[in-house]
Amino acid sequence: DIENAYKKTFLPEMSEKCEVLQYSAREAQDSKKAVEDIEYLKFDKGPWLKQDNRTLYHLRLLVQDKFEVLNYTSIPIFLPEVTIGAHQTDRVLHQFREVPADQEHRWVSLLSSPRGSLFSEWSVLGEGS
Repeated sequence: DIENAYKKTFLPEMSEKCEVLQYSAREAQDSKKAVEDIEYLKFDKGPWLKQDNRTLYHLRLLVQDKFEVLNYTSIPIFLPEVTIGAHQTDRVLHQFREVPADQEHRWVSLLSSPRGSLFSEWSVLGEGS
């Protein structure tokens, strides 16, 4: 059941990695309140704790190109039970680029790499629940 998997798996995992700011329609119009709330966040969660200046620079270059960002979020076929995030897609792309280009079957090589399966971090919602 997707709903139970969402509640038991996805939401607890995201609460460890993300901060959620929620506003009513009236509060959303007050940008000063949102900025103030963001300033109060401790930023002790998220992937930027593991970043250095070089990786943050490349991340900034990536998000400046709006069309490139859209490529990470678009899935050619609508499958509601499969969700691939932008960070996961970027990680897969970097793994793919690390495989030597002279190999005939880059994807086969990547799938059977010693670092484990390419899709080891991706799991179907509801698996194991």
